Amino acid sequence: MGASITTSGSGPGSASGTDALTDGGALTGASGTTGPVATTDAATTEDSVATSTGDTTPSCPGGMKLVQAQAEGFVAGLERCPGMGVHRGEAVACRVLPEVSACEPGACAGGCDDFSPGVCDEASPGDCACIYPCAVDVDCGPQAACLCGTSDDFIFGTGCRPASCLTDADCGVFTCGVSPSMCRTGEALRCHSAQDECESDEDCLPGADRCAFAAELERWVCSTYAFCG
Repeated sequence: MGASITTSGSGPGSASGTDALTDGGALTGASGTTGPVATTDAATTEDSVATSTGDTTPSCPGGMKLVQAQAEGFVAGLERCPGMGVHRGEAVACRVLPEVSACEPGACAGGCDDFSPGVCDEASPGDCACIYPCAVDVDCGPQAACLCGTSDDFIFGTGCRPASCLTDADCGVFTCGVSPSMCRTGEALRCHSAQDECESDEDCLPGADRCAFAAELERWVCSTYAFCG
């Protein structure tokens, strides 16, 4: 019998007991009200998604598999390898979902429809932003992936992120890398290619030591990190 996926206070905002998960793994009924914890049997989410804790042995020398936040022993499907950055070797079911405190209608300009399902969440009093809770990739729709929040906060909170690949298998001989934001958190999945300027931060010079995917150039290049609070 599969383990349960449980909502938790690890994400922004306060609890929403009506964010139930359907048998397909999709979130439904986000309302911002407080209620019982929502759970689902991981075996019902998606046949192709890993539901066990997973092997934590890295596939690369000196590497490390990232584990899910507040889900001890459960891998996040991501691996950090020396000289390669962070890549996604497998799709897994996320065990701990962010709690949601829905904002007033219209509080998030333009709506929250980048992915499915989107919620205008009040992370702190008066501070509303779109988040996209999910358990598995299929919850996010096309051109997106469900990345599990990791214990080191590289993936800060479980949610849908832009993706042109889902795992390394989609990228031929290259990897499906996690492109870091300017604040050093993973923000998108993109294939590496022979046209890339870099494969990891280690390939970049001091002062421009961020190896990230540049959409306008359609390749990974060196750029700068910001000083984020």
